[in-house]
Amino acid sequence: PIDSELLPNRFLLKLYIPLHMLKIRKIKPILVYNKILKMKIPNSTVPSDFPPRIWKEYAVELATPVSKIANKILESGQWPKEWKTEWVTVIGKIKNPESKDDLRNLSLTPFLSKLVENIIYDIILDQIDYKMDKAQFGGRKGHSVLLYPIQLVEFILSNMDKSKAVVVALIDFAKAYNRQNHNRLLTCYSDLGVSPYLLKELASYFDNRKMVV
Repeated sequence: PIDSELLPNRFLLKLYIPLHMLKIRKIKPILVYNKILKMKIPNSTVPSDFPPRIWKEYAVELATPVSKIANKILESGQWPKEWKTEWVTVIGKIKNPESKDDLRNLSLTPFLSKLVENIIYDIILDQIDYKMDKAQFGGRKGHSVLLYPIQLVEFILSNMDKSKAVVVALIDFAKAYNRQNHNRLLTCYSDLGVSPYLLKELASYFDNRKMVV
């Protein structure tokens, strides 16, 4: 959960700006339509979700109501409570798992939630992409993580050609994704220049999430 006492004042000052004073980007139906066509439709759904094939077949009809939902979410600064529940199926990483470390969680949220998440992700990326480290390959358009090992090998070989020593330290952080500090993440978004209305949305998105196994 988000703890305001752990957030710096420079973030809280932006969080408390009234939404009516902010210029909020409007989501147009054509943007939603194109996003639906590009997104991978999941084979599995959560309870009460639409059948997956409905989205592609009725993308034109769904684009307008979804755009209205997305705009309402941005204007309110609140992520829908119903979308904060993750439905998890636990599978084994190995044939005969003996501990929780041998298990992997497959998490599902409603497709509509994923759709709006992707739209907001694009807006955020437009605002901060030029400020991100060039070595950040994950989660960026045109920056597949497969490019990193290629760059690493090129770095090693080029230095070996120059008779230079190369020392490489590889660190695997166990459960790194699940241990992310949301307060620190929000502060980083703020410092990178994400708009205050999006910071409000992100704070609501991370707060009081639930998991059903």
